[in-house]
Amino acid sequence: GVQEAPLWVVSMYTILAFLPLIKLFHHILHSNRSYKVQSLEALSNVLSGTENISNRLIAEQLFINQFKVRVDYETIIALLAFEAPTKAINLYRNSNKYLKTAKGRLVYEDKYQCLKKRRLEKYVRPIRNLILYWFFAMIAGFIGLYVYRSFNIDTIFHTNNVLINGVLWALCSLTSLICVILAVKCLTDTTSIKDAEALISVGNQYKSTPKLYY
Repeated sequence: GVQEAPLWVVSMYTILAFLPLIKLFHHILHSNRSYKVQSLEALSNVLSGTENISNRLIAEQLFINQFKVRVDYETIIALLAFEAPTKAINLYRNSNKYLKTAKGRLVYEDKYQCLKKRRLEKYVRPIRNLILYWFFAMIAGFIGLYVYRSFNIDTIFHTNNVLINGVLWALCSLTSLICVILAVKCLTDTTSIKDAEALISVGNQYKSTPKLYY
């Protein structure tokens, strides 16, 4: 019969088989780090030449790519004026819906200028997210259960109703998938009025003013 290969031989071939994947992963990781460094260098260079209007658009796009948050140029300058810009950016990422830029500083949106409104938002948003999570999760579960019990290969491809069954199956599956995505989005929502208050508090503490880049 065929003789089994020793364990060390099998291990060696396994390592050799995965070596190209390991190299590919390392290359992607290294390229991603290099890209981030180059993006930060490019952002620094762009901010140093603000007299060119096109540089503002480039700065906004680089900021979106680097920090995954959509902001305008004035907000970028306001965030970088903080004593700890990384902390300010992280707080802003979770609270940008509550804030706006006015006269080079971050302030509350008009809707949230009232302290009572902000306090109410602290309690309402988590409860709203939890209710929406269960709502979408239950819809996804019921539709998924309906699809599981009502459809199989035989019923979908029934000669008399193949088109109707196929469309109904696809529609139910798509609706269930969308509900799952919405449920996960509600459950993982990090938007917080507390981060907005923390950012405003830090700004008032340091009395930060926009930096001028030349």
